[in-house]
Amino acid sequence: MWFVMVVAQRLNLQPIGNSMRIGVISQLIRFFWVIFQASYLDGTVIDYFKGMSDLEKRRIAFVGDATQRIQEDYLRILRYFRFFGRLAPCGDAHEKETLDAIVANKSGMKDISGERIWSELKKICVGRLGGEVITTMLKQCGLALLLGLPENADTAHFCQMHRRFHPNIEAMTLLTSCKLSHAEKSLAEFIMQHRDAAEKDAANDVFFKNVLLHEERLHKFTRKKVQTSREKVIELAKYAMSDDRIINEIRAWETPVFPVSGLDLMHSNVPSGQHVKKILDHLFKLWIESQWKMDQEELLKHIDDIEWRNEKSRSTQKRKHSFEDR
Repeated sequence: MWFVMVVAQRLNLQPIGNSMRIGVISQLIRFFWVIFQASYLDGTVIDYFKGMSDLEKRRIAFVGDATQRIQEDYLRILRYFRFFGRLAPCGDAHEKETLDAIVANKSGMKDISGERIWSELKKICVGRLGGEVITTMLKQCGLALLLGLPENADTAHFCQMHRRFHPNIEAMTLLTSCKLSHAEKSLAEFIMQHRDAAEKDAANDVFFKNVLLHEERLHKFTRKKVQTSREKVIELAKYAMSDDRIINEIRAWETPVFPVSGLDLMHSNVPSGQHVKKILDHLFKLWIESQWKMDQEELLKHIDDIEWRNEKSRSTQKRKHSFEDR
């Protein structure tokens, strides 16, 4: 298995028994010419496909027809770039036929899960040629949107950071330099916050409607954010692989209005103070649990469900003592 040791050396791996050797073979032998060879115990190399030549040239290419290999598993596009970044002599050593096949078949990546894409992408970013490889992927092959990155991502700063800090830098730090907009960062955070629950309730339109109501209430004083709340929830539904019926229903749904405001509490003899928010939060929760059926009159009956009168008294006493101490 001499050739495995050569590949391990190229990949900067330390041999740890047969497990490492098997790992190297299982990752590479299915996709690339570079290790299609074997050896006898006496060291004689059986090189059926000129793998030794590829090793010496540090060449990465798909086995046989690149299009066929890619269409068997579109994740191989990212694996190609990952191994290229570790083995290739320089960032522009790609073969035109390989990049042409990647560009022609890149749309197949849309069905790859985000977890699998991220697993490969973060390794590419922190690889030896991370800056050059990412630039090729985004600028030359047009993979940005398929990777969840801006179409006009700026890779110049990415390359500068990579050159300065590699290998002691995190992949997310590098990707942040691609000029993600505030809206894109906000969407990513929103999906990460709700993704587990969304996957469990992917077939439940009420779940997504409640998320939308929470978002609109959170941003009710900013019209622009209210408008984008629906778009964020639709993207969340897409992430959860909800069917088109649910997505279309969210898009067309006319959201009901929460029937209680702070002014309504004042008219119900609730004085101003921090407790007002607690009461409104409690009533909003009841309204959501009723699937938006409880009206104002019903909700106001629950003002005293939570203790707030003593809290109001303590708050008044605290302000009084503070004034007397001056």
